[in-house]
Formats: sequence, structure tokens, C-alpha cells
Amino acid sequence: MAYDMVDVIIIADSHYVGVSQVLVNLFGDFLQVVDRGILFHPGAYCRDLWNILDALVVICALVAFAFVYVPSLFICSLLNIAIGNW
Repeated sequence: MAYDMVDVIIIADSHYVGVSQVLVNLFGDFLQVVDRGILFHPGAYCRDLWNILDALVVICALVAFAFVYVPSLFICSLLNIAIGNW
């Protein structure tokens, strides 16, 4: 099955939309932590389960992006190999 140029553009744009959505969520979470505090204030960020779920989703997405964009870095660190040898 051959892709049309429109399909290729949509696939490429959807990747950038995913990355930008994660970055926007990360920035929003950072602002909430700065505004509310992280744990000890009565209205703190980690006292709401939805915020914990949101942070977990953002962290998982960042780890997934790291595996996609820097795979050799994780392989080297897991195997305890110097990156300069790659």
C-alpha cells in the first residue's frame, strides 16, 4: 500500500503534535507545582490523585521519547559501556 503525500504529512504532523502536547503538559504541571507546592500545603499538587495520574502519564511519555531519540545512551548505561566507544 503506497502512501499519498497527504498521508505522510499527517503522520509527521501527528508525531510533532504528540511531542508538543507532552511538553505543554510538562510545563503546565511545573506551573502547578510552583503555584500550589508539591506535597505539604493543603492544596498541594500531589494531594490530588488526578494530578498524580497526569504526572505519571507525562513521565511515561518522556521516558518513551528518550528511548526513541537516545536509544544508545540507555543501552550503554544498562550495559555499563562507555559512550565514547560507540
